[in-house]
Amino acid sequence: MVERKVYSTSAEKLLMPAPLKRYRSTYGKKYIWRKSQIYFLKANWPKMSNRELAKKLNLALTNVREKCYELGLYRMRMEYWTLEQEGFLRKNYKSIGDMELAEIFNNKFPKIKSWTKHHIEKKRSYLNLKRTREQILRIYQRNLDAGRLNKYHTNRFCQIGWAKDGAIRMWLNQDGKPKPKIKINGHWRFWNRWAWKKKYGRIPKGTMITFKDGNPYHTRISNLEAISRAELTRRNANKSSIGLSDNYIAAVLAHGDKEMRNEMKNYPDIISLKRKELQIRRKLKSHGETHRQ
Repeated sequence: MVERKVYSTSAEKLLMPAPLKRYRSTYGKKYIWRKSQIYFLKANWPKMSNRELAKKLNLALTNVREKCYELGLYRMRMEYWTLEQEGFLRKNYKSIGDMELAEIFNNKFPKIKSWTKHHIEKKRSYLNLKRTREQILRIYQRNLDAGRLNKYHTNRFCQIGWAKDGAIRMWLNQDGKPKPKIKINGHWRFWNRWAWKKKYGRIPKGTMITFKDGNPYHTRISNLEAISRAELTRRNANKSSIGLSDNYIAAVLAHGDKEMRNEMKNYPDIISLKRKELQIRRKLKSHGETHRQ
C-alpha cells in the first residue's frame, strides 16, 4: 500500500510538486491547470517573474507563459503596425526624417508605448526603405534652417577656442605621467617621435625616443635620444632598483607573484621595513668591497 503524504497547510499543498502522469504535459497533449494553480498564478503574477512562478508551481516555463497569455496577464503588450501606418511611412520617409516621423506618429497614431526614432528606423529596415544621399541632405538642411538641430558643442568650442595645428599639449598616459603631444593636420601625435622623425627621418622599428634629462616639459630636439626598447627596459629597472621604489620592493617580497606584488603595495609599513633592510645590506656590501681594496 502506497503511503500518502499529509500536508499541514493549504499553502504547502498548493506548492506541492504536480504528479507527473496527471498534471505534467506530454508531447501532443495540453496541460490541465488546477484551480489552486490558477489562483496562485493570478495572486503572484505582479510580483514574481514567469521563471519564478514556473519553479514554484513545478511547471515548465512555456506552460506558465501560455497560461498568462490566455488569462490576459501581459507583461508587455505587443502593438503591431497597421496598414495605414505602414502606408504613411512609405509615402513620407523620403522627405521627412525619422525623428520628425516619430513625433507625427505620436500625434496621428497614438499608442500605449510612445513612438520613438528607433521604431521608425527598425520598420524602415524591415521594409528596405532607404534614403539617398540627396534626400538625407535635404532633410538635414530643412531641419537646420528650422533651428531643430543642436549646435551646442560647436558653439562651445568656438567660445573656448580650438587648438591650432602646431599646438603642444601635455597629455597624461595610463600610468599618470605627462607626455607632450603636438597637433598635426587635426590629429594629436607624440611630440618626441614627431620631432625626431622630422629632424632625422624614419624611426626604425623597436626604437624608443626618450628625453635625456627625463623631463617631458623640456621639448627641445637636443633633449631627445634614440635607444632600443631593451635599453629603455634596463634603465627603468635600474632606476627602480637603485631608488628602491615601492614597486621594486613589492616585487622582491612577492618572489615573482604578480598578484602578491600588487597586494604588498597595500602594506606601506612592510615595504618601509624591507627598504631599510636593503639599504643596510647595500651599505655593508659597499663597506666590505672598500675594505678588501
